[in-house]
Amino acid sequence: MILRQDHATLLQYVKDYLQEILLIDQKNGNDLYQTLCVYLACNGAKNDTAEQLFIVRQTLYKRIERLENILGADFLQAPHRLNIEIAVKAYELLKKTAPDILRF
Repeated sequence: MILRQDHATLLQYVKDYLQEILLIDQKNGNDLYQTLCVYLACNGAKNDTAEQLFIVRQTLYKRIERLENILGADFLQAPHRLNIEIAVKAYELLKKTAPDILRF
């Protein structure tokens, strides 16, 4: 599905779900996007996520709270999670194939 979309459509999808997170990371040098990706990959397991990010759990809790404020407290629940995961994949694809259009 992602590969069949044009870059403009993918970019809009990324903006709809990830723009605020990416802007915060650009502005403040935070790691919310990376935290989101690892947290999703760990299926919401906080201990595993903290270990993979090499941070203490309290730091992770603060980041998750920020993600919940942006994405909603239910962002790990289907179908919301699926939409976020697709946006992450679309963003990664755009970084590789059309990095010049990734301006927020």
